[in-house]
Amino acid sequence: MSSRNIFSAFLGSRKYTVRHRDCDGQVHFETRQDCAPIVEFVKARRDAPVDRAWTHLAEVPMAVVGQWMRDGGLDDEAHVRRWINDPANRAFRVYEGRV
Repeated sequence: MSSRNIFSAFLGSRKYTVRHRDCDGQVHFETRQDCAPIVEFVKARRDAPVDRAWTHLAEVPMAVVGQWMRDGGLDDEAHVRRWINDPANRAFRVYEGRV
């Protein structure tokens, strides 16, 4: 399966790419985001004093939020909880407990 980039640009920390796949003739949109600044912010936030009135659970990259919006997961609280509790996404969790 071959594909070619039609458009690719960085907008802020996110890279947007539009691809055309030859096998199915469809156009696919791809979003990538440099998450290193988010991970560093989360590390610093974990060490901050805990506020009893408000708990900072996680920082979700905008590329992930965009995917949730397309897939309908943004309005599904269980879906968001699963993502936050997934060990693969630990780098984005400020709160160490389960949500």
